Amino acid sequence: MKLIVIGAGITGLAAAHRVLELAAAAGAPLDLQVIDAADRPGGSIRTTRESTPLGEILVEWGADSFFTEKPWAENLARRLGLGELLVATRDDPRTRRALILHRGRLLPVPQGFQLLAPAEWPAFLATPLLSWRGKLRAACEPFIPRRRGAAAEEDESVGAFVRRRLGRECLDRLAQPLVGGIYTGSPDGLSLRATLPRFAAFERDYGSVVRGLRATAGEQRNASGARYGLFASFDAGMQTLTGALARVIGPDRLRLGVEAQSLGRRNGVFALGLAGGESLPADAVLLALPAAASARLLSELDPELSALLGSIRTASSAIVTLAWAREDVPHPLDAFGFVAPQVEKRRILAVTFSSVKFDGRSPPGVALIRAFLGGNLAPGSLEAPDSSLVEAACAELGEILGVRKPPIFSAVHRHPASMPQYEPGHLGRVEAIRRAAARHRGLALAGNWLEGVGIPDSVHSGELAGALAGGLAGELAGELAGEARREGAGEALLENLNGRESTR
Repeated sequence: MKLIVIGAGITGLAAAHRVLELAAAAGAPLDLQVIDAADRPGGSIRTTRESTPLGEILVEWGADSFFTEKPWAENLARRLGLGELLVATRDDPRTRRALILHRGRLLPVPQGFQLLAPAEWPAFLATPLLSWRGKLRAACEPFIPRRRGAAAEEDESVGAFVRRRLGRECLDRLAQPLVGGIYTGSPDGLSLRATLPRFAAFERDYGSVVRGLRATAGEQRNASGARYGLFASFDAGMQTLTGALARVIGPDRLRLGVEAQSLGRRNGVFALGLAGGESLPADAVLLALPAAASARLLSELDPELSALLGSIRTASSAIVTLAWAREDVPHPLDAFGFVAPQVEKRRILAVTFSSVKFDGRSPPGVALIRAFLGGNLAPGSLEAPDSSLVEAACAELGEILGVRKPPIFSAVHRHPASMPQYEPGHLGRVEAIRRAAARHRGLALAGNWLEGVGIPDSVHSGELAGALAGGLAGELAGELAGEARREGAGEALLENLNGRESTR
């Protein structure tokens, strides 16, 4: 069988690696090619070492870590033999927390606050982040009736949910910046069921988010904001993972610097059109691309599927990496970073103190900081040149952290249309996409636009799609069908797995 994976980011690399694993286990012949328009594998994941007057720093162009509670990225790393290279966030209780900008000051997220709501009242009631009126409104949450009947079936936005259950002030000052720091979007434009389904389940099962959090408390109760003890990276940076995947897949199977422009089907075989006029035949094709790129590629093969993919909106962002001599930063940097609520009217969405979060990212005398700009709330802010983004980040960090001197290092890394926005109705849209894709035997789709935006989600999406694309017949297909059912892949994908054209 000839399989073509289009996209050599983390999703496509994980998909190709999974197919090779399964083919080797089954002793099945496989002709695999991975195609990407970029001249290097890894997509947005890239790590470089840069020189500064005070020594060498490690710069992440994209994600700097992954969430280990979702096991797929860590499991993949261990299967690749990278287990000894994994590093956890710095184990210091004085810094393992997040801060929130509040009227120009950085204040800690209340102990036990979990993205949308508090699991503990004492710390929440003591925080200066909310007025007493806002705290009292949030304290009424256990007495707010749950939605019933037809209303309970609606896909509510995160913003509407928090306003309804905990009040506007809790949304504006706590939930919005914490959720916005993850999805770079407005809570009013994000589906609760697609992004934070456990909170919808708390209301349904316990009648209260707070009661649900308390009933399921454990490790979560001892954390604030993001659970930083559950984040990991590699001692040499995140490119360790994508580099290892590329080496295992092998240079003969990686075809880089080649743009896929069209996808059709002739006599039961896919025909992939490349820039320059070349056409490649394939028995199966796996698209590990952003939704918009997949939509363009599928416009000839299936206009309906293309339109569904094209309806998924995205947000762009930029990461400004800055380094200062530690003595030039008056702030104690006693956290892993901070987020800025929209009501603060800042260009910065969030900031990571990289030299605090992980050991070995910079020399002891250097403060390494990453500032995130853009997102769905400020789509035009990234039109400025790099120098303007650096200037804006330095100006705001000067006000917030007290830095007055210019940085000893700066770099800007842009990520256009990289963050899908899981709008209300997203899960229904994904199901429609899956059913439309299931009409095409041998076609599989994967990416962070499906059911999770993080690195583990992207790995899992790629691995599951790789299993589906690579297991179209025989004993292997039965094994993969069981895996797909366990992971909730859906009836349409199982039909595709077993090689049957869907009639729906």
